[in-house]
Amino acid sequence: MRVKQVIAASVSVAMLLGVAGCDAFGIRQDMGVMYDRITRYNQALNNLDYETIRDLTDWTEEDSDYTAIETLFDTSYYGDIAGEGFVDCAKYVASTINIKFDVTGARIDGNFASLDVKYDLVYWQSVYSEPHDSFEAVLDDLKNSQHVYTIESTITLENVNGSGDWRLCRINDLNELMSFVYTLPEVAAPEPEEDSGLYDAAIDSYVYTLSYCMNEIEKTEAMFGVNTCGIYDIDNDGIPELYYLAEDREGMSCKLCVCYYLDFAGEAVEGITSNNFINVENDNKEFSCFVTDKEIVIVHGTSEGETFSYVADVYGFDLNLNTSYYCAQQYDYDPATGEKVLVTRYLKGDSTDMTEEEFMNEVRDYTGRAQAVLLGNFQPFGDSTFDTVPVIGASACHDEIMYLKSLIE
Repeated sequence: MRVKQVIAASVSVAMLLGVAGCDAFGIRQDMGVMYDRITRYNQALNNLDYETIRDLTDWTEEDSDYTAIETLFDTSYYGDIAGEGFVDCAKYVASTINIKFDVTGARIDGNFASLDVKYDLVYWQSVYSEPHDSFEAVLDDLKNSQHVYTIESTITLENVNGSGDWRLCRINDLNELMSFVYTLPEVAAPEPEEDSGLYDAAIDSYVYTLSYCMNEIEKTEAMFGVNTCGIYDIDNDGIPELYYLAEDREGMSCKLCVCYYLDFAGEAVEGITSNNFINVENDNKEFSCFVTDKEIVIVHGTSEGETFSYVADVYGFDLNLNTSYYCAQQYDYDPATGEKVLVTRYLKGDSTDMTEEEFMNEVRDYTGRAQAVLLGNFQPFGDSTFDTVPVIGASACHDEIMYLKSLIE
């Protein structure tokens, strides 16, 4: 059933002025302009219209915000993968944004004014976190939701050239407000039909991908003496994913790529790219890529001078990065003895320090749940139970292409 499009919510404002004279008239004019700018800003948010928002600001093309705002409104980031269903959901969430503010509360300091605002919008996070069979079902639940999510923030405006032309200067918390553009709802992948030819189409696209990348893949084979290519059904949906190693920096390193078949596009899409997976500069060329019941974990060693690190990146089956772990070891001088001592630091994410026990408990949770090793030449984090995990392995590029062709002949 067709549902009427939700009209953009009105902007709430109270303009209660109790002043008189020329200054009061000027203030009323200023506040009227501010009201107009924020009202139009609200309407542009409802329509995902970043160009209008830029026109309402004092930004120039030299400002980083000028180009950065386009990225925040780019529904194609997931729209190209998930299709119009995702875009429809994002458009609906945007249409519910309602800015509440009191323009009489503007704090004016010379040619600048700051204003407290509240962004109200549908509580999309609760809807996105629930499993759905389709994007249409997600959209229906969004429209039926009575829950509102509020972000308290501030907006700064500038009186350009002191002419009374108040324009948006600083928009706080816009990344948080627009995060629905970069969040996929939990939608179950459809079961492939037996006669759909989806499997054959996926395999055929992988043959094309390997053929297209053969030069970089074979350089990796020659550089490191490793087999490079393989397929494995990571998420158990009946359609395997492709993984391969290819030259990253010429003559220096290779990257690990994991691809999946995108049905509506009819082609293989690179979902994970792990650069510097193996590096000729590293003294220790240990690496592993394994699959658990719900994650893909990529572990490799890096070294620079007297610093050696293990890096572990954890991806979900949607191929989005969930978190990362770092174990960094380096030699420092002990000022008391003047001798070198080995110092080890454990990190999670960008900079969260962990104890060794915390670190090992978390990373060994992944190794303990490993179900298959795609590529690997060591026991990640010294977990000896890893030796019992089945190894899928890889083939040389030419051999893998021949194997894939045999599957669909």
